[in-house]
Amino acid sequence: EINPFTLLQQWQQKEPKCYSFLFQFDGINSFLGCSPERLYSREGSQLVSEALAGTAPRGVSPAQDQQLGQLLLEDAKNQLENQLVVEDLSRRLQELSLHVNALEQLELVKLDRVQHLKRRIQARISPALADRSLLQALHPTPAVGGLPRSSAVEFILKNEGYARGWYAGAVGWLSGAQSEFSVAIRSALVSPQQLSSFAGAGIVAGSQAAQEWQELNHKIATILQLVDEDALLD
Repeated sequence: EINPFTLLQQWQQKEPKCYSFLFQFDGINSFLGCSPERLYSREGSQLVSEALAGTAPRGVSPAQDQQLGQLLLEDAKNQLENQLVVEDLSRRLQELSLHVNALEQLELVKLDRVQHLKRRIQARISPALADRSLLQALHPTPAVGGLPRSSAVEFILKNEGYARGWYAGAVGWLSGAQSEFSVAIRSALVSPQQLSSFAGAGIVAGSQAAQEWQELNHKIATILQLVDEDALLD
């Protein structure tokens, strides 16, 4: 049997920059993950969201890693993938907020096996705006739900071929003063004798099927490596 708490602890050590979570509803099945994507964080009327889209593998040496990161920053297809998310999140926040600012600078987020493009989006919202309204507006993001949202989600439900369950949902916490949610990607559903792991890729104009499949393999490699290690077993 796989111990989900041990699995998460070792996953956290591999991905210290990620949001980690684990929850159980029946004491048998566990949904857990280390997600690199923030849906939003709110402190009072100040809100920060981000577009995390566009992916490249890590290099085997510092020089190769830097080269792959620079190529990612300059790649038109990955820039488009990120820009689509920025524009959609900004538009949805503008409908709810007093002021919205999408930062121009693209950042690199370097994880265990992959690196991503990220752009921050800042907003000032009304203190009376409830987190329920923010969650309904921002989730699912284009990275997991597609564009335009309604027709893309309808297409996914008809054609994806399996039930996502909690995968790609919103996981976080909230209070009157503060709230923070991540998108439940890079996740796994663990039962006593089985583990199902999840990762996805954003498909845009210019996507190549073989490259997208390779990207999925890179994203899922960390959890598969951990499952193979004897330390995870009871």
